Amino acid sequence: VLKGYRTLIATPAGPVFVDISARFVASSAPAALNYLPLMKFKPGVVQWLDRAFVAGSVPRAELLWQGPLRGFPYEQGGGRFRAEFTLADAVLDYADNWPRLESTTGTVIIDRVTLTSVENRGVIGGIPFAGAEIRVPNLIRDAELDVAAADQLQLGQILDFIRQTPVAGLLGPTLETVTGSGPVTTGIDLRLPIASPKDYRLAGTFDLDG
Repeated sequence: VLKGYRTLIATPAGPVFVDISARFVASSAPAALNYLPLMKFKPGVVQWLDRAFVAGSVPRAELLWQGPLRGFPYEQGGGRFRAEFTLADAVLDYADNWPRLESTTGTVIIDRVTLTSVENRGVIGGIPFAGAEIRVPNLIRDAELDVAAADQLQLGQILDFIRQTPVAGLLGPTLETVTGSGPVTTGIDLRLPIASPKDYRLAGTFDLDG
């Protein structure tokens, strides 16, 4: 369901000017991407967005696009482009060989060339999460997914999560023999290039409580 107004102004002596303000809801999160003007983003980024949004719904979304068509999406200014949509019960598949985000809720914001997701809750690799910071600083230049999260987990949960990631291949069979228990204050910072996920960078801090 799409509500709002759309205006396309073209003059013989000047550029095409776009003025769109719209609100919509979508029963399918993947289908909601069809409402977004992604034609100026690189094909690899568009394919990543198509692949990332596997399931879920969008109970609320807003789109604002004002400016000359030529300058879209206005990385250097000169126009306004902002899309904001709320996800409910979503499944996100952001990279091969990494556990999906499931039962996810949050608000995704695309502001010119930057994507952020706030108020995030869900489950990843069997671990509930809340408040993770998710961001792609620039969708058109060297797009990279940045995820930062901090929480108190059980050591067994952390080991199970690592076994579901490419890190397990680096650690080898030894990881399967490692066991442990007890609470751990954990901080994770994942940086994953969208065009080359195998070149990920993962940093973590682990403070054994008690």
